Amino acid sequence: MNQPMKLWCFVFGIVAGALVGCTGSPNGVDSVVDSYELLPDLAKNRIQIDVERYVTCSVNAALKLDKGGRNAGRLAWTATESCPNEKADIIRTMVEQGASTEAAFSYASDSQVQATAVAITAIQNRRGH
Repeated sequence: MNQPMKLWCFVFGIVAGALVGCTGSPNGVDSVVDSYELLPDLAKNRIQIDVERYVTCSVNAALKLDKGGRNAGRLAWTATESCPNEKADIIRTMVEQGASTEAAFSYASDSQVQATAVAITAIQNRRGH
């Protein structure tokens, strides 16, 4: 099975589980929250570990792909898209920690923007700009 299909299946499983009510929240949160900010600190710490892995994966991919000729922004965005498992981990962890699926997807998208910015900086620093 190819990577996009695996990601889609994983995301579908999260959404289906959330709709059926099978995800449960191991941290004891009984209600679903609608944003990262409303989660308890322990949950935020667990999510940040996944965000850091996603950023690291994106930066490593960007630096590996960079040959100096492409626009750093486009290259950095492409690099974030080469880390779908890490992005899916953010979504999975947020749902497990009591966030709504919508909040999890939104935060993962925000994390992609963050990873892009860090990757742009890494590319520019290596290029000497």
